[in-house]
Amino acid sequence: MKDLLDKIAGYKTYAIVAIIIIVASIQGLNAAEVINWPIPEYAWPILGAFGLGFLRAGVKKGEP
Repeated sequence: MKDLLDKIAGYKTYAIVAIIIIVASIQGLNAAEVINWPIPEYAWPILGAFGLGFLRAGVKKGEP
C-alpha cells in the first residue's frame, strides 16, 4: 500500500481531474439521452473538495 501511495504522490490532482472529466461526460451523455445513469448533485462538491484538498497539499509541500 505504501508503494502505491508513493507512486501516485504527484498525480492525485490529475486523477481527480480525470474523474471529473469522466463524470461530466457521463452527465452529458445522460442529458443527450444516450444513457440513463444520473449523476447525483452532491458528487460535484465532493469532487471539487478532493481536487482543492490535493492541490493545497501539493502547494504546501512545495513551500520552503
